[in-house]
Amino acid sequence: MEIARLLRDAWNSSDVEKQFYLIDVTAGNATSIQTIPGIGVTKNEIFEGITIYDLQELAEYNLVSVEENNVGRGIKWKITLKSDLKSFDSTDQSIQPFSTPTKALPEIFISYKSEDSNFRNDLTEVLRRAYNHVWSDDRLQAGDKWWNTILENINQADIFIYLLSEASAKSLYCRAELAEAIRLNKYIIPLKIQEATLIPNYIADWQVKDVSQGIKDPESLITIFSALIRKQPVTTVKPVWENAVYANTDNSITVKVKVNAKKDPSVSEDELNTGILMLEGDHVTIHTSGSITYNKNGTSSEPDGNEKNSRTYKVNGEEGKVGELIGWNGRGNYQNGNAYSIVSIRPSSRVGKENEGFLYLAVNDARGEYDDNEGFYDVTITVKRD
Repeated sequence: MEIARLLRDAWNSSDVEKQFYLIDVTAGNATSIQTIPGIGVTKNEIFEGITIYDLQELAEYNLVSVEENNVGRGIKWKITLKSDLKSFDSTDQSIQPFSTPTKALPEIFISYKSEDSNFRNDLTEVLRRAYNHVWSDDRLQAGDKWWNTILENINQADIFIYLLSEASAKSLYCRAELAEAIRLNKYIIPLKIQEATLIPNYIADWQVKDVSQGIKDPESLITIFSALIRKQPVTTVKPVWENAVYANTDNSITVKVKVNAKKDPSVSEDELNTGILMLEGDHVTIHTSGSITYNKNGTSSEPDGNEKNSRTYKVNGEEGKVGELIGWNGRGNYQNGNAYSIVSIRPSSRVGKENEGFLYLAVNDARGEYDDNEGFYDVTITVKRD
């Protein structure tokens, strides 16, 4: 009952008021509780290592009351200290603590640009008081295959925090990390850490949280914790390639992917996302190889296609070739006429404003006629930014 003694002493010394509010950043799962200064607590460090379950245990002994409360944005619990706590005797052997439930803590990945390391450091310090696993590339060790390690930790994480700034918005690696999180259906929290930063259109589907006042600002803290305590979705989407994503240099990202001839873009759009996010000004190089068959007769095709067929998807507004490798950009919604022939992309083609977005790939065929296709194309995509 050490916690009861700590609370009793804090109450007697006016470090906490009789009634105060706490934010439990994971609604009961935290290894510690975060307090907001000025809401009944004057000495926050007394709550280090205390969970909401500990306080609920004290409520069983009628030493405190714990009430879920929505007063104020992000405030989760209202704690009221009972008069019996004032006279609590920690040596009383009749009071024995009982076991409290434990839950798996969500794991967090922080994506950031090196220019924003100070904000990352402050955020990490706060989050690691509450979560067992908060990962960013400061935990890379000498000898690590750094990009593979980053991808492994994104795959392992439940929550992906994207620190949005002018620098990270332009960073190929931050964009590649975000693309991987999107493709794996992670719970994504974009945090705008610079007030003047414009919101890129590729994260327009998410509510961007403004914490530009700094992590030590109470409102920023509440904003972050409010986002964290939301129910996490279950990750269901798996990578479409197996351990084939890698980085080359400081200003380029390369992805290798097998494009399955059986994947119909009308029903498989999420699975066709290469994870490559292309922005205006990027240089894109695409190499293709392999062959497929696309009908019951086993007619073969290479990535440049085989024949005209009015039932296939249109390529740049014209009828495309059966079996050719096609691509489109956006958020996964293929629309007739927006695809283009991949083999027509020459080395180091520069991305225009109209082609910004995630790159999707598929084999050209008529809707509903993918079941008799066999094989796949090997595609290597490199995106470079000057």
